[in-house]
Parts: sequence; structure tokens; C-alpha cells
Amino acid sequence: MTRRTVSIFVRSLAGLVAGLAVLAGFGLWLLSRGPVSLDAIAPLVADMLSRGNGLAVTIDHTLLTLAPGGRLEILARGVHFRREGGGATLNLADLGLEFRFRTLLEGAIAPTRIIVTRPELRLERDANGSFHLGVGDLASGASEDWGAKLVGDLMRPPAGRGTLGFLTELEVRNASLVVDDRSLGVEWHAQDANASLIRAKDRTRGDFRLTVGQGPAPAALSGDFTFRPSYDWLVVRVGFNGLTPARWSAAAPSLADLAALDLPVSGDVVAELDPAKLTLRDAIWDLRFGRGELRNALFPGGALSIAGGTFKAGYDPVKGRINLGELSVDFGSGTASASGTVNGLGADLLAGKKPPSLDLSLALGAQGITLNDLSRLWPARVAADARDWVTQHVRDGTVDTLKAQLDMDMNLASAAASRAKVEKFDGTMKYSGVAVEYFRPLPPVTKIDGTAQFDRTAIEFKADSGTAGNIRVSSAAARLYQLDTHDQKAKVQVALQGPAPDALALLDHPPLGYAKDVGLDPKRAQGNVAARLDFAFPLLRDLKLKDVDYGAEARLTGLALNDAVFRRDLTDGDLNLKLTRAAAQADGTAKLAGVPVT
Repeated sequence: MTRRTVSIFVRSLAGLVAGLAVLAGFGLWLLSRGPVSLDAIAPLVADMLSRGNGLAVTIDHTLLTLAPGGRLEILARGVHFRREGGGATLNLADLGLEFRFRTLLEGAIAPTRIIVTRPELRLERDANGSFHLGVGDLASGASEDWGAKLVGDLMRPPAGRGTLGFLTELEVRNASLVVDDRSLGVEWHAQDANASLIRAKDRTRGDFRLTVGQGPAPAALSGDFTFRPSYDWLVVRVGFNGLTPARWSAAAPSLADLAALDLPVSGDVVAELDPAKLTLRDAIWDLRFGRGELRNALFPGGALSIAGGTFKAGYDPVKGRINLGELSVDFGSGTASASGTVNGLGADLLAGKKPPSLDLSLALGAQGITLNDLSRLWPARVAADARDWVTQHVRDGTVDTLKAQLDMDMNLASAAASRAKVEKFDGTMKYSGVAVEYFRPLPPVTKIDGTAQFDRTAIEFKADSGTAGNIRVSSAAARLYQLDTHDQKAKVQVALQGPAPDALALLDHPPLGYAKDVGLDPKRAQGNVAARLDFAFPLLRDLKLKDVDYGAEARLTGLALNDAVFRRDLTDGDLNLKLTRAAAQADGTAKLAGVPVT
């Protein structure tokens, strides 16, 4: 009897298992063919979502389907959340809930993955720079409450109990996002926003991508984030490619300064935020610029064309400082760079408030700048008189290297009489292949190699070599000084050596006329000349000859002059010339027809 009972029980159990297996197989086959409408489970799903949350949940329709990976998915359409005590209602069009069979078999009826489709999200940035997340069409206060609760629940690790206790993944698809930036007074709209979130025991991480703006050139943003609750640490990275800031300058008056950057910008911004307040703790920029224009009234024509550049910097909120690692600009014919610090930004850069002043301390550099580009690179209102003289009289050649230190205070108050005060600006440069018209209409000195030293009051150029036709320039110096005043001046000194015909022709060139004054005809002269020319003049836009003080000293050796006096030849001449604007004087020794004379 016992054996028969056991046998019947085993056969019955086997039949039950087989029947369940057939039923399960049929169910899985049915689910694999597509969603199955099953509104009867809507109350059960609503009860699960409201369990322990203080929420009343209703669902219009439910469908059952089999998700990739063999997970059971419930598609809930028309999901309505409301506080049990009343108040605003949060409505979601579509909500996908995925369950693992293993979790269900363990008796835990809770989703492991949630998919939210086409939600309406609202991110508000207060005047103090803090952020608040809103969901749906709730009023501002209620929306903030929902958003704060949602973010708080999702940022906590899975606890193994409650509605979200087994949730490891959240995905948002095709969301619309409105960013209301009250600090800047502008509202941004983004479409096709997608995001994913993965929860683990020690961290929550995720990524996102969205398109901001409309028209022919919307901005595509993407990034990721990581939250480590044990370290109270939230890091967000935002990346973009080909974003042109100038196209956003008309969105609000506070963004007008973006018009200066009419070029594509790509790169990443990494920020560490306070997880509770979403205020900025730290930030790092790593950006690249493409070909475009920097727009500012300081540049000739209001714009400076560049071929590209980089920007790498970090923000220190404790000191209210930007630590500039590298700002480099490629002009297509040379590069310029800057590094250093910018102080005065305050403790919370996200607050968006314009600082009253900035304190800059920058190390500047340049390489391979062509002198012919100075007219477009040197702002017209910076040392204007010196700029005019240099850009009009210096050409060709290259600034091989430049190193400088700039310390400057900038007053950003709208009523400030002076926006910038330069405390220090000094440095050195090395140049080569330069041509200088040191005193028009004298011929230029070309192929000049040399160095320069400068500060905010003066620039001093020193040349090691150069040529003026057949004349070799052994040294030259030009000093532009009193640059911090309205009485800017210049002194130029040129030392040269060369054949007597060429050197005397230079000394006889208008407006000098020195050779004829002492009875020397360059065309009939032989020998060698070493001379020094001196010029002093104010840096005026319309310089007159009467404003120029000039002179020269020359030594003539081995001088020979055919038909010097009464058809007699002058030979073995050793003469010293002292020439001023008012007079010319010569002394020395020579032979006239073989007879020594002095």
C-alpha cells in the first residue's frame, strides 16, 4: 500500500512538473512572439510600485514580453503616481519593468531593470548655482520634491528590499529636457535625451547623451557620471564635439560674451559636485579649438583668425582660482601660449555671478610668429604708438621664441574707468631674418638676427647681424621707451662696415647728404668704411623730418679718390668723420698725388 501510494504521488508530481513545463514553454513561446496584453496584472504591478513608498499608483494598461537575456518584462502604459495624502500627480507615458526569474523564484517581486520612455524632465539651476531635477508636468515645488526623492533613491545602493531594492539598471529613452538656468536667465531645450544608470554596492554610475538647440547646427553632448556614497563623491564628465559658442550668444544677455568665440570647440569638462547640494567642488577643462575667429574690438577689423588651439585648466573653489595649465593658439604661422593663475572667481563658479575683479598672473610664450602678422596679432589699442612704428617699419623674418610674465588686475565693474591695470609685463624674445626700415627713406637693413628685452615701459632690440646691400651691419639697437605714457619715444643706433662706395652712398642718401658735404663722391671712392648712425625721434603716427634728431660717425681706411683735387688722386686716406644734422666735420691723414696731407 505504501509503495503504491508513493508511486502514485511520484507519477502525479511528474505529471504536474511536465504540465508546468509545457505551460511555461508555451508561455515563453507566446511571449517571444511579442508583447501580450495582460491588464489583469495592472493592479498587482501598481501595488508593487507603491509598496512602502507612501504612494498611490494606478496603471492604465500592462503588457507582458520577454526581454533579451531571458528576462521577463512588464510594459506599463499610463502610469500615475500620487502621494497617499493627496497633492500633485506624476504621469509617465511608458514604463518598462524587467524581472529576473531567479529573483522571482526567491520570492522577491521587484524589478531589476527599469526603462522610462519619453519622459519630460526639467533641470532647474538656482541663482546660487545649485540644481534641482523635476519630472513631468508637476508644479515647481512638487516637481522638486519628486526629483529630489527619485535622485536620492537611485543613488543609494540596492538594499535587497522594497520596490527599488533589487534594481541594478535604469534607462531613460528619448526624453525631452528643459534646463531653466535662473542664474544666467536662459532656458535650454534638449531633445532625444538618453541616459543609463547602473547601481552597485559601492557606487552608482551611468552615462548620457542629448542634443541641445535647434537649427542647422545643434550641439551634441555626451558624458558619464560616478557616485561613491562612502566617499561623498559625485563626478560628472561632459563631452562635446564641434560646439560653436558664438551661436549661443544671442540666447540671453548674460551669454553675450560668447560671441567672442566664433570657432568650433571640442573636448571634456569634468566636475566634482556636492552630492547633496549639487554645487561645484572642483572642475577640469580639456578643450580643443578648431579653425575660426576670436572676436574683440581690440583686434584689427574686430576679429583674429586662428587655425586652432587648446585649453587645459582646473578650478579651485577654496581659493576661487583657475589654474591655467595651458592655453595655446595656433595662428597658422606660429603659436602663442599662456599658463598661470586667474584669481578672484569666488567659491562657487556655478553660481554664475560676474566677479567684480580678476587678478591674472600668466607666463606667456610664442614660437614661429612671422613679423608680417604682427599687424593682426598686436591689438591696436595696446601701446598704440609703438605698435604703429613696429608694424610699419619692421617686416619679414620670424619671432623664433618669446617668453614673458604678465601680472594684471582687471576691474569688471560696469562703471570702472579703467578695465585693466598692468602691474608687470616683461620678457625676452629671439628673432631672425628681420628687415627694419630704421629711418625712412634710407634703405632697410635686412637679414637681421638678434634678441629683444622688454617691460611695460620699454622695448629694446639688439641685432647681432644684418645687411644693407653690400654693407654688413655688425650691430644695431633700437629702444622704444616711455611706453606707459603719451610721450613715447625711440632711439636707433646702427653700426656698419663695408666698401667705401656703398657706405658713402648710404651716408649721402637723402636726407643725410653727408658725403657731398665733405667733398667725397661715393662713385669715385675706394677703401673701407666703419660707421655708426644714430637717430632719436618721438613715436608719432605722422612723423616729420624736423622731429628727428640724427647723426653719424665714420672711419675711412685705405681711402682712395680719383681726381680728388685739381685732377690729382687722393690715396692712403685715414679719415674720421663726425656728422650731425647741423654740420659735417672730417679730419685725418692722406696723400695727395703722393704728398702727405692732413
